[in-house]
Amino acid sequence: MTGCVHTAGPTEICGNGVDDNCDGVVDQGQDAVGCTSFYADLDQDGFGTFDSQCLCAPSGIYTASVSGDCNDGNAAVNPGHVEICGNGIDDNCNGKLDEADGQGCSNYYKDLDTDGYGAGAAECLCAPSAVYNTAKNGDCDDSNPLIGPGATEICGNGIDDDCDGIVDNPGICP
Repeated sequence: MTGCVHTAGPTEICGNGVDDNCDGVVDQGQDAVGCTSFYADLDQDGFGTFDSQCLCAPSGIYTASVSGDCNDGNAAVNPGHVEICGNGIDDNCNGKLDEADGQGCSNYYKDLDTDGYGAGAAECLCAPSAVYNTAKNGDCDDSNPLIGPGATEICGNGIDDDCDGIVDNPGICP
């Protein structure tokens, strides 16, 4: 069914196969009943800007059903992209640069005693932070800067000073 139903400007209805508004086109037009928001997507990456039109189907530059593209001139920059460390671009359009788990990130550990060795679970970061500030792990007592993988074992103190898992290492201590 493709005939014109009305002669005096009613609204087009999406999906009914009828030229409801008698403009010579079936199931097309902005702000039709049952329309869907499509966003301008100049780089054709599937993510549009916040500029939208309510249409029966994608048309012209209005082809994306998802908005939020912060750089519609670069298909590698959109909300579905992974952040890339160190390129100075907000690759995933979340308003942040070089956040955790970005492509090219490195593991950093908390070093609370500032001895150069961290402890606990790592965070994959693009650069060290105030909290996760060392790439070296293995500190067995991160509250004491004299105890860590690079420390000298002190004999007779009952402490694993060098974090090798052995207290008062045989061969070093009598």
